[in-house]
Order: sequence, then C-alpha cells, then structure tokens
Amino acid sequence: MDFESAEFINNLRHKDHVALEQVVRKHTRHLYKACLGLGFKDIEAEDIVQSVWITFFDVVDKFEARSQIRTFLFGILYNKASEHRRSTQRMK
Repeated sequence: MDFESAEFINNLRHKDHVALEQVVRKHTRHLYKACLGLGFKDIEAEDIVQSVWITFFDVVDKFEARSQIRTFLFGILYNKASEHRRSTQRMK
C-alpha cells in the first residue's frame, strides 16, 4: 500500500474506513513504542496513543500531505505527550 499516493490521501481526507484502518494498523505500534521511549508507563502510553488517533480523526480532512502521514502522527504524539506531562505536573 502506498500511503503517500494522492488517491490514498484523498481517501483519508474523506474518512474512508478502509484507509483509516490501514493507517491505524501500520502506525499504532510505532506510536506506542515512541511513548514508551519518552518515558511513559504502559497505561499512559496507551492513553496518549488513543488521544493521538482521536485528534488525527478530527483533523484528517485538513491533512495537506506536506509531510508524510507518519511525520504528521508523530507531531500530534509529541504535542499530546507534552500536554500529558503538563497536566500530570499540575496534579502534583
């Protein structure tokens, strides 16, 4: 599957369930491992990855393909990880 093809990107923008499922299957494990690498515990990593997907689904129709999907997802991941750290710091 060519995740960078114009047809695939168009399917994503139109929230085609097959295209979305393929992206989730391809990238979830990488996102989760990145969270672990950032020092989050298992449950925190799972929550952050879920939050990444929720955000991605909300904004995918605006994805302009100026970057690769993976790069876009990791940008969301780093923002969500920062948000999570800020919120846990406030609770302490």
